Amino acid sequence: MTSHKNMISEAETDLKCPLENEAWLIRFLRPCKYYPESTRDRVKHYYNFKVKHANVYDNLKPSKERNIFEQNILTVLPNLDEHGRRILIIELGKKWKHNKCSLDEVYKGCVLYLEAAMLEPTSQITGAVIIFDMDGLSLQQTWQFTPPFAKRIVDLLQDVVALRIKNLHIVNQPYVFNMVFALFKPFLREKLKNRIIFHGTDRKSLHQYMSPKCLPACYGGTLGAVEVTAMDWYHLFIQMEKEYEGDHQFVRLQEEIICVADITAVEDRCLDFDYAGVRIENTAFPVRNVGLVFVTMNVDPFRSLVGTSLRILLT
Repeated sequence: MTSHKNMISEAETDLKCPLENEAWLIRFLRPCKYYPESTRDRVKHYYNFKVKHANVYDNLKPSKERNIFEQNILTVLPNLDEHGRRILIIELGKKWKHNKCSLDEVYKGCVLYLEAAMLEPTSQITGAVIIFDMDGLSLQQTWQFTPPFAKRIVDLLQDVVALRIKNLHIVNQPYVFNMVFALFKPFLREKLKNRIIFHGTDRKSLHQYMSPKCLPACYGGTLGAVEVTAMDWYHLFIQMEKEYEGDHQFVRLQEEIICVADITAVEDRCLDFDYAGVRIENTAFPVRNVGLVFVTMNVDPFRSLVGTSLRILLT
């Protein structure tokens, strides 16, 4: 365990994470089969991803996302499958009212479920499976999907979430789903691509991968109707909200350096600029930047609007 901690701390000197917390570390170790390099890379990708998509992850917690749970289009079955894996069901067809619930809300809801599974010791070892039920997907709904969204969710599943996604089952998909999948396909690496199985309405095909004993009747299973709703999970997640809040504290503490002629230029270009936490240095930077004023700031991308402004200025 000590060697893993050392590898992470040495590789990422600007990564603020609770290395002294073994429960935190083990949730990355188990899905990575205790390989030090894989664990280090997963931790790095996990927190870098949250920084990159701070507009999505900022203050992400169950109490802020009640709407997605009320829609009841994301739920986890109360039982595990025959391999001891959690089963997440995502219904993005006729049950999804895209005018009431955006695709970003769906994404956030998925993240809340996946991060809850990351805290569960059994799921850390066995992983999870996801069923995408696309029954009734309309052409208008397909327009909600974009290449940036597709890349974000593929990156999440391939490189970010510390959970083994063993299979993604696509069921009840209409022909227009091909348009949606075409957006995702360019970002898929072979490993994840091979784990995506298309079943349509063929329940026997689904049962080759999942026992009917662990599936509800709507998927040809013997469980009967699912009695646990998304709101049941919501109330459970509310009780563990501090876990979600605590994870936001362990983010990359970025040091952004911007070269400007004077402070006024920064104020003019950054409407949300705030001097709190700013350190001004007269630094003789090599050759071409001699004599310019540098602004150095430690940015917490989850809590600072300044961080967003600075990143925009840099791009």
